[in-house]
Amino acid sequence: MQNIKCELITVDAELNMLINNKIKRELLRILNQMRSLIMNTYEPYKRWKHARNRSENPNICLNSAHTRKDKVAVYLVFQPQGLMTSTWLTLEHLNRKGYSTLLVSNSALTPEDKARALPLCWQIMQRPNFGYDFGGYQDGVIAVMESSHTIQQMLILNDSIWFPLQRQCDFLDRIETSDAGFVGAFQLEPTRDRSKMQGKKRPFMGSFFWHFKQPVLLNPVFMAFWRNYKATSSKYATIRRGERRFTHHLLDAGIVGEAMYSRLEFDRWIKKIRGPDVRQALERLCTADAALSTQRTALLARYQLDEAWETEAKYLAFLITKSQNIIATAPLYMVGDLKLPFLKKSGDEANLLALQELNVFFTNHPELIDTCVLDEIRQVLHRRSNKQPSANQSYSPEEPDANNAMMPNEK
Repeated sequence: MQNIKCELITVDAELNMLINNKIKRELLRILNQMRSLIMNTYEPYKRWKHARNRSENPNICLNSAHTRKDKVAVYLVFQPQGLMTSTWLTLEHLNRKGYSTLLVSNSALTPEDKARALPLCWQIMQRPNFGYDFGGYQDGVIAVMESSHTIQQMLILNDSIWFPLQRQCDFLDRIETSDAGFVGAFQLEPTRDRSKMQGKKRPFMGSFFWHFKQPVLLNPVFMAFWRNYKATSSKYATIRRGERRFTHHLLDAGIVGEAMYSRLEFDRWIKKIRGPDVRQALERLCTADAALSTQRTALLARYQLDEAWETEAKYLAFLITKSQNIIATAPLYMVGDLKLPFLKKSGDEANLLALQELNVFFTNHPELIDTCVLDEIRQVLHRRSNKQPSANQSYSPEEPDANNAMMPNEK
């Protein structure tokens, strides 16, 4: 009877979550499709005007005295209130790792920020705030690839993440040793069902951090995508037309890709652990879903060291990590166990819960995070607790249907 009761509770929780998520996805899909249809009537003109202005008035506003290296980083930011302290941490880190950085800003930089950034950059580009991150990526990649020097490696990233979390970070070193020509920091998986990973359910690399080696850069499909990409101010269309399609565009051309982190590591780990470790794992998860939170509280209250409880706890853990991306739902595992070197700045409720947990974790382990990053995390949490808008809203809530593809705000 106890096992039957457990099964009924978990099935009921799953059905409620599926129904709620289905309704939300459908409403969001209809709304976004309507917006996209309206934008399709005037955005062709905006793209034509932007391309004309780009050819007549190049966006490169500052050239440093640095000779460009074989490794180039296209770093996109949208910080209209001035560059944040963590942005300097990123620029300094890229410089130390031997990258010539093209800083692409979707807002005007102050004279002070320009002067400070120039010694850390190869070039600085200011562009109109059109097309989200992909609009800036497009201008930046074309500018880099049209330069006369050979490029061995290219890094594309944006300020929707804090990276690195600490100055002594070997993440780029690990990426550069990968055998894959295309490496993403994080893979998003809309489904765990391997048989359904087709079409819009195919995994894709989060667009906040990509790395490419020379064979990929010289492959015609790479530049074909960027030259033909149609920038849009629709997040819905940008995720599908940009983030998802770019990953599949490369993989379908036979280019080998690799993700440094994904939900797969968590799935393998949760299946392997036993006994008290399962309870601790469930306790450490974060969820903004009230039904799942209630279910977890009830399950933990009747904890028993037996197979039935363990099975139900693991199943609930899968439900929780299905509702949002694994960085938001299992932050202590990703950062504490897997040493995740970046964090999302997303202001959605799930990510804020994760940042709350990580604030406590880093307070107890200050050696694992740079002071400036921890200060900014605390500032985000303080503003949200007081319901104050961020001074630099460089990120936005994520789209549930994409397993929360990370999308910076209008860049």
